[in-house]
Amino acid sequence: MKIKLLSLLVLCALSINAQIFTQIPDSIFEQALIGLGYDNTIDSLVLTSNINTVDSLDVSNLNISDLTGIEGFSTLQYLDCSVNNINTLNLNSNEYLKYLNCSDNSLDVLRIDSLNSLDTLKCSFNNLTDLNTDGNGSLTVLECVSNNIDFLNLDNNTFLGTVRCGHNNLSTLNLSALDLYILQCEYNPIININLANNSSLKHLTCHDNLLQSIDLSDNTNLEWLSIGNGNLMPPTFNNDLTTLDLSNNCNISNFYCSANINLYCIQVCDLSITTNWSQLDAQQYYSTNCNYTAIKEKIPSKEKLVKVRDVFGREVNSIKQNKVLFYIYENNRIEKRITLQ
Repeated sequence: MKIKLLSLLVLCALSINAQIFTQIPDSIFEQALIGLGYDNTIDSLVLTSNINTVDSLDVSNLNISDLTGIEGFSTLQYLDCSVNNINTLNLNSNEYLKYLNCSDNSLDVLRIDSLNSLDTLKCSFNNLTDLNTDGNGSLTVLECVSNNIDFLNLDNNTFLGTVRCGHNNLSTLNLSALDLYILQCEYNPIININLANNSSLKHLTCHDNLLQSIDLSDNTNLEWLSIGNGNLMPPTFNNDLTTLDLSNNCNISNFYCSANINLYCIQVCDLSITTNWSQLDAQQYYSTNCNYTAIKEKIPSKEKLVKVRDVFGREVNSIKQNKVLFYIYENNRIEKRITLQ
């Protein structure tokens, strides 16, 4: 009798131990799991064995506030929890995760430090002030638009091809360790962008920042460039370029630089490529030689002067004293000159 009782107790213990549960405190999250067939009753628990082999989970747009229990999805590779009300998300236990969309939440904290397999991260429209991607060595797509991020260090994310980080508080971007295809960083207080070595870059949107200059000499495959300003009124940021050298960017087909009020001459590799570009401001014009640094005292005798323009792009018929004027020659060379009384 004692042996039978002992055997029964052992069997019961084994049965209990086999029924390992994961806590799911958010009833909406648990209801979603019931709808997906991973649970059958609202009791803040789900059998771990029901979820630990799931590789894809979509719980978007359900008004979930707490994703506690996601750690039980230990083989998860795809997670979409966008358009919810989640404040904190820790996914460091989901080591196989490759795709994450947690956009349109209320995230203050996002923990993804140890996700070395993560390929795509979409965390736009949250309240993040910090985003640490050092541990995400496989990352190829990063979208973190409309947060409060003031610094991005992407040196360890050398496989990145797409970065969308517009509408943040970034003041500088050093991307020289990367070779991006797409960079969209509009509406930031950025004063400096380092795009050295990014020879594959095709799309650059950086309008409405605080740029006074930009070096695009390495970006020889650039096709799209938006570097103007949409609104000159506060509180938006405004680029204020005085020079723009596109002489190495002969593949540009879409170009926008309006409302850079101190930009006059835009240097291009060939005037013919500008035919379908957007309309310039009145003071702006294209040239194959803007001659930004040289101020000549004489017009070279072998070059034919075509026209003279003032800083507003208006043609000038007589030389004005104490005014900055631009002398445009037949070979497209331009001189910036001032004649003093």
